[in-house]
Amino acid sequence: MDVESNEWTVLESMFKSGILSNVKQFGFEIHTMSKSNTNVKTFFEHWKTLNRLEALGFRHWYWHFNYIGTYMYKGKPRSCCYEIVYINTNFMSKNLTTNQH
Repeated sequence: MDVESNEWTVLESMFKSGILSNVKQFGFEIHTMSKSNTNVKTFFEHWKTLNRLEALGFRHWYWHFNYIGTYMYKGKPRSCCYEIVYINTNFMSKNLTTNQH
């Protein structure tokens, strides 16, 4: 899903509708703080939204930052956009989600 900063609104709608219970894998681009937008309150609201995915059984599988939105912050490369993929563990076999010997 790449909806250019509307992902937070779309995710909220998905939580409300319950549609995420039918989703096995979910990949999307998130827009976070940028050099010109450092609203910490908004950043933590977004963080809570991602935590809600985990509460539903989604686990973070892969991420990388979008190099087009890269900027330097305190000497480290940052990006305004990140590509992130979650897997819904509710669809995984018990053999894969437990430590069986």
